[in-house]
Amino acid sequence: MVGKRVGAEPQRRQARTTFAPEAFSVPAARAWSQPLLHAWGVEGSATDALIVVSELVTNAVAHGRGPVQLLLRRTPSAIRVEVTDAGGGAVEVASPEPDATRGRGLMIVERFSRAWGVDRHDEGKTVWAELAAVEDRGPNR
Repeated sequence: MVGKRVGAEPQRRQARTTFAPEAFSVPAARAWSQPLLHAWGVEGSATDALIVVSELVTNAVAHGRGPVQLLLRRTPSAIRVEVTDAGGGAVEVASPEPDATRGRGLMIVERFSRAWGVDRHDEGKTVWAELAAVEDRGPNR
């Protein structure tokens, strides 16, 4: 199921969905995430969160196995992005050559997040990142 909002809990500000392990899932994950971030009033950090979503989903598609589950959670001070897949393997920041076209995803996640990590479980792994929640302070808020 691509782009279907599953388990959205407005009180807890949490939503989860599952994407196919295909390249088209990366823009679909961004498109699914953007209205949630807007509804949660965190436009000030939405761009950074969407970049993190893109990088984590890209890594799951490229290096993981099976469906890619995306969870977004809004707490009073943070946005948490979790991407789960059935693959194993190492998850570490790479040191690509300057002219390399790949290998910078986790460097980008590290740059935009205040914390990130990996939780391993029997069914695979969850790579997560937390970003500071910057609320929109525009005239209508």
